[in-house]
Amino acid sequence: MVEIVRTGIKPDELTQFLSKVSGGYFREDMSGEELLPFAMAVHLVTMQFPVAIRSRKKKGVRVDTLNHIFMDYTGPSLEKCLETNLVIWEKPDEGPYKGIPIVVAPIWDENGEAVAALGVFDMRHALESDDEEEDSET
Repeated sequence: MVEIVRTGIKPDELTQFLSKVSGGYFREDMSGEELLPFAMAVHLVTMQFPVAIRSRKKKGVRVDTLNHIFMDYTGPSLEKCLETNLVIWEKPDEGPYKGIPIVVAPIWDENGEAVAALGVFDMRHALESDDEEEDSET
């Protein structure tokens, strides 16, 4: 079971602002190859935290490190964000980032609909997650 830490943030003012500044750059049919430059920039800006991004109609990319890039990627948090059109905060219960918080934000079009979803894993909590697993094993 996935633990949802917080979800449901979508103020109208933020939606309107973001739809105006997106300028139509993001499309619902962008491929992982098209999204990769943006994913790499976010990866570098966030002190090289893992980043995942996909468009509504095509799988995207996950950047773990500069040497570990996974194309044709999707994940449950990205899909949930696209489905609900909301910002998602949760801790995955499986996969390589099990227990590591992820925040996923929709990238909205001019109508306020999610055309893509961008997620960043908060690796500052990786040590906490490892400590919790060790405690539960003892």
